[in-house]
Amino acid sequence: MRVTYPSNYKTVMMTADNMLGVIVSKPLTVKQFTTHYSNSEDRIQVFLACDQSDVQTLWLTRRLLNSFLSTLFAKIIGAPSGTVADNTIKTDAIHKFAQSAAVGKLSSHKSSLSDRKRDGNFEKHLITEIDIKRQRKFLEIIFKTEENGKMFSIRFTDTTLRQWLSILYSRYQVAGWTETFWPAWLRADVSSQRVTKLLN
Repeated sequence: MRVTYPSNYKTVMMTADNMLGVIVSKPLTVKQFTTHYSNSEDRIQVFLACDQSDVQTLWLTRRLLNSFLSTLFAKIIGAPSGTVADNTIKTDAIHKFAQSAAVGKLSSHKSSLSDRKRDGNFEKHLITEIDIKRQRKFLEIIFKTEENGKMFSIRFTDTTLRQWLSILYSRYQVAGWTETFWPAWLRADVSSQRVTKLLN
């Protein structure tokens, strides 16, 4: 039996030789996280907390995020159910409505991570690879490190994924990173202004 999974956006064959390593390297499940832009590092910084662990931070470079987001929009977030791929106007309208609804549910309350991260005493990890796994009820995104083999798994529903994409878009604006892969239904949505106000 062959099993494949996306690794750095390429299909990797699971064989008897590498199966053992995959079983041993189990991702840590992220329970809470916040996303920021670091001006001094010129990178995206994700603060997160897993089960029974202190706050940790992930560093995401622009190059890696661009590759990840381009793949996400092109291959994962396609035409909504009930539409055809070439009906751009209808597809964008459905996406924009869903995006606005998701952003409208964002809370202005600060995460409990805000206080816990102030002391700066947390593990830092440079992410070198991102895997995307489509599950039945959610999308799992796995952030991988190279130096210690740690992996961090975040599971997104459609709503929470859209919320995080709006946050990332807001962070790109803060960073001054101009990219062409952002879809019109997210880029032109006035609700992105709400995201900026909530997060700053």
